[in-house]
Amino acid sequence: MKTTHWIGPWEHWKWVVGFMRHHFPTVYIAEVNGVPVGTAQIADRRWNAAERGFASSLSITVAPACRSRGYATPIIEAVCKCEWGPFLAEVRADNMASRRAFTRAGFTTKDVVQDWVIMERAC
Repeated sequence: MKTTHWIGPWEHWKWVVGFMRHHFPTVYIAEVNGVPVGTAQIADRRWNAAERGFASSLSITVAPACRSRGYATPIIEAVCKCEWGPFLAEVRADNMASRRAFTRAGFTTKDVVQDWVIMERAC
């Protein structure tokens, strides 16, 4: 379930444990000079019937203190070089910074579903 409202630490922990148990993600930690600046997660290799193939779900986070410094696009690009594509990303429609970062990393808009933009990148 997706939400944009604040949740407490316990609710977030329960979500993380459930996600890890069911999706088996690969998690990358991005660092600059040994300092963590963000994470990237690859999960849910999904069968895409229309494309007749699998796609990896890619999501990223950038630490609040590190945002607006240009880290997001290199994080996305690095993961795409390490993992097997194609890739899908679900980005909040109002999150223009994230949409720009994915676009700069070679993603294009595939669909819009309610408040979410589905972006994709081929292998």
